[in-house]
Amino acid sequence: MKKLLLLLCMSLLVLPALALAEPVEVKPPQNKVLLSTNGRYVFGQISEFRADQFLLDTQTGRLWQIVIDKKQNQKLQPVPFIQVWGDESYIPDPMEEVEGKRKLMLLERAEKFKKLFEGEGQQKK
Repeated sequence: MKKLLLLLCMSLLVLPALALAEPVEVKPPQNKVLLSTNGRYVFGQISEFRADQFLLDTQTGRLWQIVIDKKQNQKLQPVPFIQVWGDESYIPDPMEEVEGKRKLMLLERAEKFKKLFEGEGQQKK
């Protein structure tokens, strides 16, 4: 009973404060793309939400992020990609290789399901 009374008192104190608070303007995300029509390297910031700034090599797909080290120096740090198999690389796999890996993964998954269902069918007999 005491907890219920305490909860009621707290809500009476908090609700008026929330009603008087000024509304916060929520901006939609700025989904920007790093793009260059005539240069190899593009420097930019993808969203306004975070202050992350990137350098993109448009020919290789390599990506660096600007970071600040312990001595407050700005440095470019390579950003690794998580490849289809889960390994990390600093250069993205070519699309032909990615598509080939995806097809192989789907075939392997289909084989596992086939064995699973065949095993269930044998258990029912």
